[in-house]
Amino acid sequence: MIRSMLVVPPLTPGMLDKALTTDADALMVELEDGIHRSRKDEARQAVAEFIARGEFADKVILVRVNDVLTPAGQEDLRRLAALRAPAVILPKVRSKLDVERADEIMKRAETDASMPVGGTRIWVMIETTDAVLNLEEIAAAPRVAGFTFGAGDMSAELRVRRIGVGADRPIWSFPLELIYAKQRAVAVARSRGLTVLDTGFSSFRDLEGTGRAALISAQMGFDGTGCFSPKQIAPIHSEFTPTNQEYDWACRAVAALAEADRRGETVVVLDGEMVEGPLVRSAQAMIHRYETYAARDLARQAARAVAAA
Repeated sequence: MIRSMLVVPPLTPGMLDKALTTDADALMVELEDGIHRSRKDEARQAVAEFIARGEFADKVILVRVNDVLTPAGQEDLRRLAALRAPAVILPKVRSKLDVERADEIMKRAETDASMPVGGTRIWVMIETTDAVLNLEEIAAAPRVAGFTFGAGDMSAELRVRRIGVGADRPIWSFPLELIYAKQRAVAVARSRGLTVLDTGFSSFRDLEGTGRAALISAQMGFDGTGCFSPKQIAPIHSEFTPTNQEYDWACRAVAALAEADRRGETVVVLDGEMVEGPLVRSAQAMIHRYETYAARDLARQAARAVAAA
């Protein structure tokens, strides 16, 4: 379960190790757009050394590779699969054929390295119009474990008048132009049992805006969202983690419905609101999220206390 995915540039000295000490649930290690073409080999080597160490604390590690149709992307996949990297993020996907190409490249690399086949999972970046139209097939492709949404590239493909994924949105504050693509990504992810993450808020110093954008993502059904600074993690977690009051309501709702069921009833009134099947399923999911995140956050606090002692 991922609320926050911190983007990490591997060529900044010490940045990967520092990222492991943050409260981010996942790290997206960058090999694609954030790396100049003249430094691709250098970045790949830095990421390979990081993966080979295998010390990821409690983080989900996702490496965004280059386009599978490019030599750089193919070498990224070969190197990471041979090291049994936990997962790669595949950008610029247009159909399941792109995922199948990546799978074949990784399969050969795993076999050549005498590694079990299939160890490295694939997350698909939904950032092309073709991907939106082909989502069901893409979701069923080999190794696919999740989606991440790429608002910048998607906006460019849609030919919107102005592109903005941060505070400086000149048309409206909510990305209405992306609603169809985002909701389709969420719907297919839910249908296939995949995790789905939103782009994030690029104005990383604007923590109020970060929280507002995270709230919108959470309400749309995303599991979490990207972030570009450790300072954004707290407001993101605040919006994706149920509050104490929400947890209390969920526990009471589940208990009330269980009692009603014993009486042969299917609906109860709780705090002046009718509660029945759909709300109970939502409450059960809320309880699971709250307890999972609470345990995770407590473990991190304890680890920091031990390290500081």
